[in-house]
Amino acid sequence: MTEDSDLQPCFVAFDLLYLNGERLTDRKQSERFEKLKKLIRPVSGRLLVAEEKSCSKNEQVQLRRADTEERKYDAVCENH
Repeated sequence: MTEDSDLQPCFVAFDLLYLNGERLTDRKQSERFEKLKKLIRPVSGRLLVAEEKSCSKNEQVQLRRADTEERKYDAVCENH
């Protein structure tokens, strides 16, 4: 990216591993995600919190991946 570029990075937070010197990795991902949502103040186009989407069947996972590709997102975070 150059200074005259119209592109700007947008950072998307999806997990919280440490908070105030405390390791949170032994806690459930859902609990960490709730803490993350309370901490992050989104800034449109700059800093966002990931969308949380639950899937229980393989078909749903495949649809989510296809949606991600269609939107041209760079990554998908999957928790098993």
